[in-house]
Amino acid sequence: MTDRYLVAARPIAARQTLSDADIDWRTGRLDLPPLRDRDAVTGSVSERVIGSGQPLTAALLRRAWLIHSGQRVTVIAGGDGFALHSLGKALGNGAANDTIRVKMDSGQQVSGTVTTAGQVRVLL
Repeated sequence: MTDRYLVAARPIAARQTLSDADIDWRTGRLDLPPLRDRDAVTGSVSERVIGSGQPLTAALLRRAWLIHSGQRVTVIAGGDGFALHSLGKALGNGAANDTIRVKMDSGQQVSGTVTTAGQVRVLL
C-alpha cells in the first residue's frame, strides 16, 4: 500500500521542538506506521536525532511537556457548581491529558490530568 506520510524536511536535533518548516510530505510505501497528521506532529519534541527525509513515527516523537517535574502547579478540584484551586509541586513531567502526581503543600499526594492550560485537574 502507498500513501502520503510525514518526513523530516531537514535534520532534527534530539529534544528539538518541531515547527511546520521541519516537516514535509512524501508519497511511498507504508512499511512502518509513519505519522500522517501534520497538526499533531507540529509542536511535538524529537526523542533522538532524526535525519533529513526520515519518516516520522510515534517512536521518534513525544508531545511537548506543559508541566515539568518539580514545577509549582495549580491543582483544580471541582464538583457540581464549585471549583477549588490550590498549589502543589509536580512529581513528574506531563503533556496535555497525561495523568501526573502532585504533592500538595499539606504533604498529601494527588493524581490528576494535565490541562491544556498547564494546570492539573483532580476529579472528586
